[in-house]
Amino acid sequence: MKKYFIIFLLLITGNLFPQTDNSFYTKQFERITDSIITNTLVPGLIVGVWDKSKNLEWTAAKGFADTENKVKMTTSKLVRIGSNTKTFVNTVLLQLVQESRLSLDDKLSLFYPEIPNSENVSIRMLSNMRSGIFNYTESDEFGEFLSKNPTGYISPAELVHWGVSRPYYFSPGTDFHYSNTNTVILGMIIEKLTGNSLEKEIQKRILDKLNLKSTYMASDSSLTGDYAHGYGTGADSVKPLPDYTNTFTVSWAWAAGAMVSNLYDVKTYVEALTDGSLLSPEMQAQRKTFDKITPNRKVEYGLGWYRYDNFIGHNGGIPGYSSIMMSDPDRHCTIIVFYNAQIKISVDELFLTLSKVLYPELPW
Repeated sequence: MKKYFIIFLLLITGNLFPQTDNSFYTKQFERITDSIITNTLVPGLIVGVWDKSKNLEWTAAKGFADTENKVKMTTSKLVRIGSNTKTFVNTVLLQLVQESRLSLDDKLSLFYPEIPNSENVSIRMLSNMRSGIFNYTESDEFGEFLSKNPTGYISPAELVHWGVSRPYYFSPGTDFHYSNTNTVILGMIIEKLTGNSLEKEIQKRILDKLNLKSTYMASDSSLTGDYAHGYGTGADSVKPLPDYTNTFTVSWAWAAGAMVSNLYDVKTYVEALTDGSLLSPEMQAQRKTFDKITPNRKVEYGLGWYRYDNFIGHNGGIPGYSSIMMSDPDRHCTIIVFYNAQIKISVDELFLTLSKVLYPELPW
């Protein structure tokens, strides 16, 4: 990863001062994203950068959406957005808190008393990844399921069982550990409170409200619409990368990572997410509280999203796809990156590099 990040930095070294001519920025963006396709195994990418203060709008699609048939990538292609799904689930959760259907300080035992130690886990801890509950995707059972029944269905309750049957990482509330189990439990709580499926609640409360016509929650191994194929996963040194588009069911991801979308819907969504359009001012203010994950990390985690400086959003990785959506509501700047590969080349590093072109004063 470091050598690719150095490539990015070399491409932008020499003039990092803000320019009134946006061609400076766009030329740097072109060179940086070209370097990904030229110097890595990423088959294709989609990137968007919007900055209202600079009157800048730049989108690009490079490489291939389908390597076997040589189909070029386009900016409208659908991709799996993985853990960005967590922001949808947590938004619905916070809307229910606004409606007094539950409280962030409620204990998990109120909903699932059978979960060990649930009387010491709050809803807030599930949201900000401080519950200590084991991450089911780190379990042996998860790996065995994917290898033996990759396209089969698994229920949220079974996923949670894999997590809560293991010892906690730490006492609830005392540390941070990213755990997909937390978000699956939140999805189950949403369904219990509303009597509706999580998919329907996301549709009604977010997708319909924002008119996101190209976004949906997948349920199995198939994709619909004009999508990019996804590659990679465990084959970083092999070219061509294996095609993982329809290899695995996403029932294993569910609330933690089953959403599908495109560049333009994600832009609309992440800007609504960060400007507070989806929550009351009071709830948005509460959501915009963050904790450092570790003292030396740039990133801070909050209620189902994270922050670099004042850029807020999330990333996602799921077999075949990597993504990041970040928006700064004060700078009025949004940056989105999709790769149709899940390998070691980090979308976060590209986001950090592009944002540094625009704002050299950023602390990275």
